[in-house]
Amino acid sequence: MTPKIDSVEPPSSLAAEKKLLGGLLLQPDLVSDIMETVLPEDFFHGETRTVFGAMCDLAIEGKPISSATVAQQSGISGLSAWMQGALPEEADYWADEIVSLRRRRSLLAAGEEAVRLAILDGEDVDAAFNKVEQLLIVGASGADASVSPMGDQVAPLLARIDRFINDPESVAGVPTSWQALDRYLDGLQAGGVTAVYAPTSQYKSFFVQNIGWRLACNGVPGLWFTTEMPHIQVLERLVQLESGLNLRQLRWERSLGSHLQEINNAAEMVREIPIWICDRSSMDIAFMRAAAARLKRTQDIKYVIVDLADHVYSMRFRENDVKNESFVHQQLKEIAKTNNVHVIATSHIRKPFNAGGKKDMRTYIDLDDMKGSASKSQDADAAISIMVVKDDSTCAALGGYCQCVPKHRFKWIPMEYEERSALEMKFGQIPLMISIMKNRHGPRGSVPFILDLARGGQMQPISQ
Repeated sequence: MTPKIDSVEPPSSLAAEKKLLGGLLLQPDLVSDIMETVLPEDFFHGETRTVFGAMCDLAIEGKPISSATVAQQSGISGLSAWMQGALPEEADYWADEIVSLRRRRSLLAAGEEAVRLAILDGEDVDAAFNKVEQLLIVGASGADASVSPMGDQVAPLLARIDRFINDPESVAGVPTSWQALDRYLDGLQAGGVTAVYAPTSQYKSFFVQNIGWRLACNGVPGLWFTTEMPHIQVLERLVQLESGLNLRQLRWERSLGSHLQEINNAAEMVREIPIWICDRSSMDIAFMRAAAARLKRTQDIKYVIVDLADHVYSMRFRENDVKNESFVHQQLKEIAKTNNVHVIATSHIRKPFNAGGKKDMRTYIDLDDMKGSASKSQDADAAISIMVVKDDSTCAALGGYCQCVPKHRFKWIPMEYEERSALEMKFGQIPLMISIMKNRHGPRGSVPFILDLARGGQMQPISQ
């Protein structure tokens, strides 16, 4: 029989929690900063925990934060009263107080569990110590412990092996439904990072948006950070992918109205897909970590898209480009591993160029050097290079406009901008070569795709 243990009242302060939230309502732009250090779980009282969670959701979605919007999001009214006497400049103070109280509650809980285990008959003392140590580690950090017995992973491994035996075509990670790509990547594996590289305007966003759309259509939830493209443009891309229509072309042809039903149907489908998006033009990696952690807890997201990683920074190293870039890539890996998700990050590919004794980091790598290009950071598990290519059939389709080697289909022959424009104007289709390299395995192979702009930017692999 388990002994009954009297415990003291858990340390908490409703006043401190309301002071912080009132200050955030007075100065909403502080929410993103506070999210980096405070979690909704740090709040003891259910009402304040729900309100802070609503603020976090609004911040991630880029929506306005006010007493009215937070009340609507949380279902809790009377928030204006919390702003009385609150001071935004005290937000950090009250945030530290709330986290400290949560740590004290965790310490108390670990102590109570230690007492319970110590007086229990037949309890394994070593196991009891391990359990209490685990509680202390989690309580101190406010996150799941990063150290666990290796044996805990044996059962999941054997289950995965059984799955491979029963279904040899299955992959270790989340499938993209592109079999050739899944074969090379073994799916989008949790805890991994895939870096997608290409020069500017080489359809990186189309590629990752196609992946995200296909995952969403299969019910796989994900978080998108889009630093270059605003929310409305991403939504338009998704509607185009869902409908198979080029909305811009239809607008130029004055024929949007005749496809209104198809567009509305696609928009309703997109309304229901499990994608959360943040479209800030400049992104602090600490905010991204907080947002990913929150949506993992609340929505069980399986992947994160970062388009474009070049616009992500760290306040710690913002004045040092080299340290900043290295730290950001390390943190993307940390997001993947800590939250057990897959991160797909796009980036311009470039290399230093000596000009007058100085390195110009803005110089892009030569197109011919792109095939098999490894990632800029060893923190990526796989690197994907994208290039617009041409072959003998492309030349024939363009009436001999471009010159390339005959009888070689989809060799790695870069297409010039003028050739690409002519092909796009004539057919609305662009041939792309997707080259995959894995850091621990080297080059894996290449997959040719057709990007069909006439069908809303849908991409399909083609046989070589």
